[in-house]
Amino acid sequence: MHRARTAPPEPRRIGAPAQAIRLQAPVTISSTALTTPADCTDSFISHQLNHITTPVKLPIGFYDSNGAGLAINDLDNDGLLDLGEHPDFPADPASVTGFFRFNFKGIEDLDGANLLTNVTTLSLSNNSIRSIEPDDFSGLDNLQ
Repeated sequence: MHRARTAPPEPRRIGAPAQAIRLQAPVTISSTALTTPADCTDSFISHQLNHITTPVKLPIGFYDSNGAGLAINDLDNDGLLDLGEHPDFPADPASVTGFFRFNFKGIEDLDGANLLTNVTTLSLSNNSIRSIEPDDFSGLDNLQ
């Protein structure tokens, strides 16, 4: 049984006009006036987030965030990254016992160290700590 040979389809010419299909549908246009914005109250609405945003590289050279949270807080406004202000610092520092390692974190100031009341060994190597103040370790009676 022989099949009849069919000619290949004619190639489409480049630049050939395309066939347009015109659809028509009813269109309704409406507008609503915007409300007058309220005066700024100079306050934020607090929201509990189920994640944290951390920098890719330390020390921080520029603001680095995905926009979902806050950057590093400078709670005492000294311009330094404090131990207690670092995002990896424990939420309940008194619950930390034994050895506490906080190396390579870009820490510049020891504010907050005195909250680690149950730590026996504190490792802070390879940070950028410039000075130690007399009260930085006050209350840390368990340090060995």
